[in-house]
Amino acid sequence: MKQDGRYRLTVSGELLLTVCDSTKDAFEAVKECRPVLDRLPQEHAPDPAWLTDVDSFLATRKCPYRPIQRVETIIDETTSSIRTLSPSIGWLLVDRRDDLGQISVVTCAHCYDSESKEVSNPLSELDTADGVTLHLIDEDLIFGLLLTDRVTLVLGYDDTLRLTGCIESRSDELRSWASTVFDRHLSCATTSEQVCD
Repeated sequence: MKQDGRYRLTVSGELLLTVCDSTKDAFEAVKECRPVLDRLPQEHAPDPAWLTDVDSFLATRKCPYRPIQRVETIIDETTSSIRTLSPSIGWLLVDRRDDLGQISVVTCAHCYDSESKEVSNPLSELDTADGVTLHLIDEDLIFGLLLTDRVTLVLGYDDTLRLTGCIESRSDELRSWASTVFDRHLSCATTSEQVCD
């Protein structure tokens, strides 16, 4: 719209520009988080708009342990409860379990052998710790979640269950989404005590 010899955006033009900017931001966020997002089943995909204010920690050749280090840092900074859905995160919690509140772990049943409780098995150590509840599901997991009192992490694994990336967020929307996904898996799980009975 031309006014006083100068062009300015109309209200609809401003709105369209805002939509374009937010779409561009969401596109860039999805692109950056793709290594983790590609491990999520389609039915668990978050809204791309919730990813515009996240930090991603991806494994690279130069820094292959970056996502593991970030998960360890988040666990170390946590003093309250932790909820996690993961095929292989138990070992990160073993040494820190005494410093945490309640820990709820949902993992693959095949990762947990109810017949042999080996000391080297971190799930066995977690299972016998106070304040820890271990839940087992029959499906394979190639993604994970870790929810603390303040932080939500979305975790991506490769086919060997090596942690290859994590997305960190403090947004209420992504936390609500992650809580729903966690609760959905929890509702299909059995506790380790039920498996042993």
